[in-house]
Amino acid sequence: MYKEKIEQLVISTTDEMKLSLISDAVQNCGTFVSTVISAVAAKGIYGIGSREYEDSDWKKSEACATSVSGLRVLNRLYREQIGEELFNGIEELDPVSVTDLFIKPLADEYFTQRI
Repeated sequence: MYKEKIEQLVISTTDEMKLSLISDAVQNCGTFVSTVISAVAAKGIYGIGSREYEDSDWKKSEACATSVSGLRVLNRLYREQIGEELFNGIEELDPVSVTDLFIKPLADEYFTQRI
């Protein structure tokens, strides 16, 4: 669903800076998912109070913020170029909702077949 629309955006965009923003936004979603997995592993290995877990939890929060910001930029680019919303309602949602509704599905579409 999102992958096809993002590819449509890429095809309709010739500006290198915009293409870079699109690529970064998608890659940041994959990074966020990977960071969440690392945080869960750190929690299991080192425990909640450990420095390793605290570091991984901070990285997870940072990756979430970066991903949400990137998707908001991507949404604006899509609206500007295509004329409609890519992620309906993203501007009004909190980061956790954005993660559940947009980041996870987008990462699934792009990264499930990677090995």
